[in-house]
Formats: sequence, C-alpha cells, structure tokens
Amino acid sequence: MATATYNELFGFTLEAARRKGVYVADPTPPVRRTCVVNGHTLNFLDWEGDGPPLLLLHGALLQAHVWDFFSLDMREHFHIRALDLPGHGDSGWAPDGDYSRARVSADVKVLIEQLDLTDAVLLGHSFGGAVSALVAAQLHPRIRALVMVDSTLLPSGRPSVRIRSAAGPQTFTSFEDFVQHAATLGRRGDPDRLRTSLYWNARQLPDGLWTWKYDPALRNGPLGPGNFEDIWSALEAFPGPILFVRAGEHSHLTGDAADRLRALANVRMVEVPHAAHNVMSDEPLAFRREVGAFLAAITR
Repeated sequence: MATATYNELFGFTLEAARRKGVYVADPTPPVRRTCVVNGHTLNFLDWEGDGPPLLLLHGALLQAHVWDFFSLDMREHFHIRALDLPGHGDSGWAPDGDYSRARVSADVKVLIEQLDLTDAVLLGHSFGGAVSALVAAQLHPRIRALVMVDSTLLPSGRPSVRIRSAAGPQTFTSFEDFVQHAATLGRRGDPDRLRTSLYWNARQLPDGLWTWKYDPALRNGPLGPGNFEDIWSALEAFPGPILFVRAGEHSHLTGDAADRLRALANVRMVEVPHAAHNVMSDEPLAFRREVGAFLAAITR
C-alpha cells in the first residue's frame, strides 16, 4: 500500500464501492486540479461531466476522497468538484495556521468565483457543511441549494474526533500501526476501506515515520465561534432550499439544534439509520437515495 500509485489507490476505492453496492457510473479516476486562492494553492478532484455544478466540502481532518462513493454514482448527473479544504489533503497550508470557518469560507468563495460556478449546489460534511452555509449566504445568487451532512450547530458537550485525534500519537512507525490507531477514532467499518481512506490522508516523513497529511495546526486551533451563531445567521440569510442529513447514530446534531432547524421554512431534515458521523461512507446507498431525491427535485 505504501508504494501504491494514484490509479492503484483508486482501484481499491472502486473495489470497496462495489462491495458496498455503489453504482459506478464511470470507473475513470477524477482529474486532480489546482487553483491559487488568496496566495495559496487549493487542490480539488474534478469528476468532470456536463451536468450542473456540485461542489463537495469534507469535514475537519478529512480530505476530498471521502466523497468517492457518492461521486462515482452521481458523476453522470452533475459536474462534481470535491475540494481539499485549506490545510487538508493536497491543498496548501495557511502560514498563520488560521482555519476558522470565516477564513476557509473566504477561500471557498474566491474559488467559486474563479471557477465561475453559477446555479451551483454546495454539499458539505460536518465542518465543511458549516463552511458551505457561510458561502451560500454570501454568494446566494450563484448558489441554487445547500446540503449539510451531520454538521455541529450547537455545542454537544462531547469530545469530537478532532479533540481525540489531538490527544493521541501523531507519528507511527509503520502504516499498519497508523491504520490500527485510526480504527480507534471512529466506528468499526470495512478494514480495507479504512486502509484505503487513510492512505489518502497520510504522508510519510523523511525519517520513515507516518503521520496525518493535514496541517497539525488544525488539531487545536479554533474553528469559529463556539455558539455557532455565525452558522445560524447564514442559514437564516440563505433563501434557497436546504437539506440537512443527520446521522442515525452518534449524530453531531443535538436535539435542540434539530428543533431549531425544523423551525426554518426552507430546511428539510432527514436521518440515515445505522450511519455514524461520516454518513456518506457508512451508508452510501441510503445517503445517495436521500440526497439524490433532493437534488432531482430542485434541478428538474
């Protein structure tokens, strides 16, 4: 695995997708592209296609390949671009270590303007969902709809994976040791899928040790106001349709936040049973069914 090429790794993803029953519209790997935004380079996966633009934003400490299952299925309907957020994946790191929602949303906003995306749908998971909400409010003439996946909208009082990751070891003597550690941070799943997913998010240091690909500053830096009122203001300001996909197990959305969401007239909320926080990877078929139905309704 340590010497696998991009195409070989994508082949492992295809195998995992087929084991899950994911429909593969086209087995061609996405094209890796870059764009310079506010002085640093952002990497994104371009799944190409002729459909309406769909921009995918992953959660904190993750990377663009978390969307591979969904993109393999939906690429024939949309022109999908999956972004490595600043400091994540193969995107550049912020010199000042600022990865707050406001800072990251400013970069995503410029990216959308540089790519000249119009009538686009933003789909964001967790931290990426919060960033998507800010961008949608600021660029609503360009944004048709918003999909948020299990984003935190009110404090839960529970330690997040980000906090647990920061408390654990940061380097590992072998890739297999790294895989075993990563398995303790989330719910138990397909070991082969975990190994492939981790490889997209890992880097080997000059001394041979393995560590996370993301900027270490992300582990401890503030991501935004702790009361999340910036996100609520954005949701109230965005005039388009919003779908919120909630995890059926260990959701980051508290009951109070769910009640507050239901009070917004343009929000529809669905729950995916048996899925934990990474809904799109845990239950890709149910996730595609819910999100696909929403996208079909708004793009007719």
